[in-house]
Amino acid sequence: MQLTKIQEASLRRLQKYRTQPPEMRERLRLASGLMIGLLVLVLIAAFLVWQLDLPGALFLLAGLYVGAVAREIGQQRQFVLWWPLNRHLTDWSKVDELLTAPQNVPDLEKPAPARKLKWHQLVLIGVVAFAAIFGTAVGVERALAFAYDPTRNNPRDNVIVLTTSWCGYCRSLRQHLAERNVPYTDLDVEKTTEGRWAFTSVRGTGVPITIIGDRVIRGIGRPDARWRNLDSALAAAGSGGVSNEGVAREEESLASPIDR
Repeated sequence: MQLTKIQEASLRRLQKYRTQPPEMRERLRLASGLMIGLLVLVLIAAFLVWQLDLPGALFLLAGLYVGAVAREIGQQRQFVLWWPLNRHLTDWSKVDELLTAPQNVPDLEKPAPARKLKWHQLVLIGVVAFAAIFGTAVGVERALAFAYDPTRNNPRDNVIVLTTSWCGYCRSLRQHLAERNVPYTDLDVEKTTEGRWAFTSVRGTGVPITIIGDRVIRGIGRPDARWRNLDSALAAAGSGGVSNEGVAREEESLASPIDR
């Protein structure tokens, strides 16, 4: 029988345990490779989850990793505790036979190098795992952006504003809508999940953002034309009693004598 290097190392470790019982420290050292590999995958998944702004999922990933590590430690502890019985049940003559049997075979019968094949498999598994995680993250991101899209099924005269608590322009927008007696829904893009994903859905780059029906208005306008786009959109939607005639009169009052 042709043994791989891993199989041979495992059998020689058994032979050592025959006279020197296994210690927990050694078993944990052998399991550390698996734990580190799993930790890398968990960190990659945690980074993608953080990018998707799903902090609750971080606790789930942490719990899964801690559970997996605890299970592995428990298995190694059981191995150490049950070793006296396993030692009694092991066919040591068979172990000695496998280790002392000639390992040389003709060239035509030699299998492909196991290490090279395993490295190829490892790379393939890593690429597939990353692609699967990344694809899942993108799919989840698009699904959440669609679910929280403020323009989807938004009534024609319904007003939604995306703001932050510290933004001066956002305060000006709230004051302007209050003066116009325009009811609106205020979503904080930093403190609410709905606001964050609504901001992502409309491809926001700054605040405030006003959504009237399916129309998206960014900012409050230039100093010489402040509120013009917003009031025009409100008038077109018939929201808050703002009319096109009122908007026209305000624009006329703001025009310079030359323009008149």
